[in-house]
Amino acid sequence: MSEDLHTRNIVRLMITSGEYILIAKFKERNEDIYFLPGGGIEYNESLITAAHRELAEEIGITENQIKFIEPVAAYEHSWDDKGQPIHEISIVCRCEINDLSYDKEVLSREPHLEFIWQRVDLLFTINFLPEDFRIYVPKWLKQESQKASFFASGITKLP
Repeated sequence: MSEDLHTRNIVRLMITSGEYILIAKFKERNEDIYFLPGGGIEYNESLITAAHRELAEEIGITENQIKFIEPVAAYEHSWDDKGQPIHEISIVCRCEINDLSYDKEVLSREPHLEFIWQRVDLLFTINFLPEDFRIYVPKWLKQESQKASFFASGITKLP
């Protein structure tokens, strides 16, 4: 194992309103790269606590505005970021929030991010990363609550 490998545990949130899903974008990038809201799980922090914290930090959502957060999938992938090998493990959660709707703008509390509503059936038309999420997110959203869990890997190099 490489000592230079950086492993990240991430909570990703599928926040939906009708046929739409809330996605994030880095403002300072030259290209449009979209991804699910969320972020790193801190040491000794539970998944749900991390989800609550990320919602508060990114879009100012308070705990009493959250209807539910439900883990539905785990996804791992790796890539090289400017010479730094990254291995990311994402726990993807379905999330519903009171008073958050695709017909209302969602303002970012973090200066490097912006949020937009995207039709779920059109995720394949944008640079939505990881690329596999273009296929998996619609599937994960269709899963019956508490009926199925799903693990996917974007790592193609097997031992």
